[in-house]
Amino acid sequence: MKLHRRSQSKPRSRGQALVEFAIVLPVFLLVLFGLIEFGYMLYSQMTVSNAAREAARAAVVDPDACTIPVLANATARGAATGLTSSFISVNVPAIPSCATAPQGTPVSITVNYTYHTFFPLFFGATFNLSQTVQMALW
Repeated sequence: MKLHRRSQSKPRSRGQALVEFAIVLPVFLLVLFGLIEFGYMLYSQMTVSNAAREAARAAVVDPDACTIPVLANATARGAATGLTSSFISVNVPAIPSCATAPQGTPVSITVNYTYHTFFPLFFGATFNLSQTVQMALW
């Protein structure tokens, strides 16, 4: 039985594929990490928007206008599950003469969140996400 040997005249391409892979891999990883980072940042922005909306709604249906800042802050922090609470700030302006706040008085809730990236070398260390919602007292 005669064994067939590889022809020595045929060029080998194993080294070429390795070089091509080494060139393409960093670009592929950058795109992959960018998609992951964008997904988490989009989730954080949507959570901040939801927290501001929930806080504004809780504030305008509160029967006691004096407790609006405390209630809105607590509601926004509760609605921001999944975010690091130490990076959230909720701005609720105090209503002047809160005991007699008439219907239609606007309440503006601003939720700020400092988003810390997973890959600060590529995309920067932090991004400030913010959402303001204004509703009128009932």
